[in-house]
Amino acid sequence: PQDISLNPLTYTNSQKLSAQKYGAEFLEDRAIESIGDDYLVDEYGNEIHFDMCVVANNWAITSLFQGLSQCIWPVRGQMISTAPIFIEGIARNFCHQTNFGYNYWKWHKDHLVIGGERTSDEANEETSICEINTLVQRSIVGFIQDTWGVNA
Repeated sequence: PQDISLNPLTYTNSQKLSAQKYGAEFLEDRAIESIGDDYLVDEYGNEIHFDMCVVANNWAITSLFQGLSQCIWPVRGQMISTAPIFIEGIARNFCHQTNFGYNYWKWHKDHLVIGGERTSDEANEETSICEINTLVQRSIVGFIQDTWGVNA
């Protein structure tokens, strides 16, 4: 197919359920502070031992594995979910992207989820710091206004 819509959360959860059938255990909703050859330490100082560990992470992966910092550069993906907007004729239920993937959005029932605009502050977007970048935020809001003529 030329186009596909994949919900990462649904996909990941289906993989999780399948792995649990074979005895896998999952640690969720807690930060991993450090990892060794056969153990990890969570944010509460708990040491958890394992035979094998698979790390599914986001932009913060290099803070966990310092050796990867030379080959993986964390790039944030700031997003906005708008208040309800009604614009007639909008194609919903499709993921869209433009500007070589630097802008991406999906219309849901009555609102827009949009992200990107990293090019408005590229140097500060290559980070593992999780905070709102006001330049990127302004740029995303401007993209919404320029593209659909609505205030976000």
